[in-house]
Amino acid sequence: MTYVCYEGTVTISGYMLDHHDRESYLWYRKKSEHDPPVPIYNGGGYKFDTSPKTTESKLHIRNFKKEYEGLYVLAYQKDVKCFTHNVTAQPIGVQRASEETLDVMVGDNAILSVIETKSSKGIDWFVNGQKLSGMIIAVSPHYRYIRPSNTPKGRLRSLEIVNIRRRHAGIYKYRYMAWWSKYKNCLISYIYFNVTVRGQDPTPPPVITTTTTTTTKTTTIMPTTITRITKKETTLKTTKKPDTPKPNIEPVVGLKKEESDPVTAFITLLIGCFLASLLISSAVLVIVYKRALARRTMQRFSAASLQKNVYKDNYEEENLNIEPNIMQTQINDGQYNNDNIMPTQINDGQYNNDNIMQPQIDDGQYNTGNIMQPQIDDGQYNTANIMQPQIDDGQYNTGNIVQPQIDDGQYNTGNIVQPQIDDGQYNIDGY
Repeated sequence: MTYVCYEGTVTISGYMLDHHDRESYLWYRKKSEHDPPVPIYNGGGYKFDTSPKTTESKLHIRNFKKEYEGLYVLAYQKDVKCFTHNVTAQPIGVQRASEETLDVMVGDNAILSVIETKSSKGIDWFVNGQKLSGMIIAVSPHYRYIRPSNTPKGRLRSLEIVNIRRRHAGIYKYRYMAWWSKYKNCLISYIYFNVTVRGQDPTPPPVITTTTTTTTKTTTIMPTTITRITKKETTLKTTKKPDTPKPNIEPVVGLKKEESDPVTAFITLLIGCFLASLLISSAVLVIVYKRALARRTMQRFSAASLQKNVYKDNYEEENLNIEPNIMQTQINDGQYNNDNIMPTQINDGQYNNDNIMQPQIDDGQYNTGNIMQPQIDDGQYNTANIMQPQIDDGQYNTGNIVQPQIDDGQYNTGNIVQPQIDDGQYNIDGY
């Protein structure tokens, strides 16, 4: 026996006894041992592959379905005896739990059951090729699912047809989708049921017509005492008004018109609108989140760049030479110090021409700085325009200052008044 997955492909081989008369060999199929053999030809789900050099012939069955199950053989057309191949579909993870063929009367109930031996990825029911969706099950008064239950063999699932009608007859198919399978990725299995319905559907109640007859008598008295009697009869008929024509909408197979499209379309529209709004809201939230994330990232990047620039500027200010026009303490470089600053400096041994006011040490030359500070006499003429105590240099003291002096042993001509020690000569001082 050869097993094949539903919607899969299977290849079977046969051999001819005489390849010279290959035109007389055909592939035959029969559903069971009691059915007559039927020749099959290229086309549909069948494809032949015969080699001209060998006696082998291959039959490829593609998109395997229920109707392809049966016995196959490659035989000489005049002598079809033994069938060598029994090809059947391999149900993976599911098996039939109720009869394959159900014959019920109109108004009865029918239950179609399967048992899942492995957990399924998805299940669906079909009737005559039409899928019984969840919406159809929800709005139809004739179809309903029976709550699954666990059995020793597996999980039992059932579809119940309530108050069955003739339109509910046909081929029912249960599709099982497995999570995995060891049979060459065979993930789909089908279980088929054949439902026949006997009897006639109940006729709808007739339309009621009501007829009402009204009789009116009128008596008139004439002056001539002639009496005239008039009889008038009025007949009223009450009939049912014709219904407003409705659009001709074909119902789903196995459903009445009032069970199918209008309600299904309305529910589908509501679900579609909800899903569309949910998708749009999700897209807007994603865009807003991305923009906020980008803005926050740019702010962080800008702050990091600014901080880096500040660190860089501080580093340059600490390591590079400072330009003039600032106030700080510097050490003289041994040259003329002409910076426009006011620091404390050490004299460089040259003329100090800085426009500053600070204590300085005399350089042994003429001190011409326009400053006011105590100085030490350099042994030369002190011409500084300052007022300070000085030590006589042994020469004529011509400074215009007033200070006590020590007589140098010469004529003291200074315009000063001070006690002197007689030098043994004529003291000509005027006092």
